[in-house]
Amino acid sequence: MTLADGSKISLTDATNGVIAKQAGIKITKTNHGELIYTVVSNDAAAPKIYLITIETS
Repeated sequence: MTLADGSKISLTDATNGVIAKQAGIKITKTNHGELIYTVVSNDAAAPKIYLITIETS
């Protein structure tokens, strides 16, 4: 997974729990390998678009 800031996270190697926090979004990996996106802050004054990419081999 590539985050909006360009940092990369290997989902295979990532442990369960919170794996990233960025732009008011928290990304959590469950013990079933699911990703949960949670909005943790909503800055309506400065809306922006952030792109998170997931790639497979």
